[in-house]
Amino acid sequence: MRKQKPRRISGREYMYPALLAVLLLGAWNAPLLAQENALRPVTSKKIHNASQKFTEPSGIAIAADGRTFYAVSDNVNAIFALNEKGEILRRFDLDFKAGDLEGIAINPDGQILALQEGLGRILVIDANAGRLVATVKLKSIPGYDDIRGYLAGAPKSKGFEGIAVHPETGAVFVVHEGQPRMLLEISPDYSAIPRAWLLGAKVGFVSPHANDKELDVSGLTIDPRTGRFLIVSDTGKSLFEFDTQTLEVRRFQLNRSDKDSSKALKNAEAVVLDTNTNRVFVLTDDGKSSRMQSYYFPE
Repeated sequence: MRKQKPRRISGREYMYPALLAVLLLGAWNAPLLAQENALRPVTSKKIHNASQKFTEPSGIAIAADGRTFYAVSDNVNAIFALNEKGEILRRFDLDFKAGDLEGIAINPDGQILALQEGLGRILVIDANAGRLVATVKLKSIPGYDDIRGYLAGAPKSKGFEGIAVHPETGAVFVVHEGQPRMLLEISPDYSAIPRAWLLGAKVGFVSPHANDKELDVSGLTIDPRTGRFLIVSDTGKSLFEFDTQTLEVRRFQLNRSDKDSSKALKNAEAVVLDTNTNRVFVLTDDGKSSRMQSYYFPE
């Protein structure tokens, strides 16, 4: 293979375009499960709130104060501020039509990034004003053509579901739910997709709860202590820790209780890490039984 020249994006150099990163990971023959553990549950709170229309939780992020969580529900045109018990502190109604919000993150400027699955768009939002600042269509970002062929045959129900922002670089990351599962890196100014990773079985994304076709990824966050990605799976009833540098993957079982390992957490949709308490918080979309579940997750 002919060596490719680096290309400069937003002042940074990436050694290869997105397509090569995808091909390398698709061909990498890694052990199926490097390590497998069950995370220890800490708290479990019901969060279904019909009066506020917070009934289909789909994304969660944590504010800079480390105490307030922001969440979206894909049935309502609003952003919710929650405490660690999942109680609604405030509802921010948006002055524009959003809908189908499947992920949420906060960028270094304090703006909220909300991910629309069906339309494949990132909405940049001023939450206090409920105002739309910008709209970014993923298919229009330079570099998308490198991965377009991989996603062309994906079912309409398997779109982009999770979003996170790197706390140091400001780079934006989104995950494609399935068929194929894929992680994309987007430059902070949305001018390029420099890298992409296929999250296939050969890389280590496997679970005893779902076969490769059924296994999905529904949300992600970044551990600022290590730079690794924490990716939650609904059908896999698992949390995957993924190191994009070493390509190491670890799977953690998500159980409702540490007393009964047979009761796996159902319908996990979103995840965020609170480094102050060393806990990961997982939101579930399970009707009236939707929960905000936390687990101990030391570095």
